[in-house]
Amino acid sequence: MAHARARDIEYPALMTILAKAGATPRWDKTQHAWVAMWEDHGVFEHAWIEDVRAFTDKLALVKKHKLRGYSVWLLGTEDPRVWNAMGPISR
Repeated sequence: MAHARARDIEYPALMTILAKAGATPRWDKTQHAWVAMWEDHGVFEHAWIEDVRAFTDKLALVKKHKLRGYSVWLLGTEDPRVWNAMGPISR
């Protein structure tokens, strides 16, 4: 039986991997994120892509439901456009 493995990949590096694999991400309406799947030497790979669109969709839910915040998996690996979408941070 094969075992699944996962790892975090920085956004720019993931874009390079997808381009080399010829993978085309599709928008998952339920998860509000891009997902891409491709085959690499007989192994099926997939990636969930948290780009600026995914971030702003989730941020909209925070505002809509008046939540106290939004947690991200690992700061520093995100799509750089996320910071412009956030705008000024207020307390």
